Amino acid sequence: MAALGRSCRSTQRAGSGHSLLVRDTSLGGTTLTLFLTDGRIEIDNNPMERTIRPIALSRKNALFAGHEAGAQNWVMLASLIETCKLNAVEPHSYISGILTAIVNGHKQSDIEDLLPWNFKG
Repeated sequence: MAALGRSCRSTQRAGSGHSLLVRDTSLGGTTLTLFLTDGRIEIDNNPMERTIRPIALSRKNALFAGHEAGAQNWVMLASLIETCKLNAVEPHSYISGILTAIVNGHKQSDIEDLLPWNFKG
């Protein structure tokens, strides 16, 4: 690992794609070593990027909402819906369930129960 780090540092040019590898090897190579020794770790993060793409697109689309308050509401709701999807919760039942709970006097101190990852629809 040390030899790889020395080799990368000696051939590194400003602006090249080696900077992350050089930084990792200079920190002891923990990330690269983990990748090379654990077969479960993917070489890229494309599945995660595909998962969060709708969130980023919604945020970008909110720029054209017409009014700042409308954009903030849109982004908040889009984020809530995507968080539901990431936690395998159906967004419509989640939103109607939490609104019903709030109307029925759900305690503010128990707000954790209403988060998508804790929601019991």
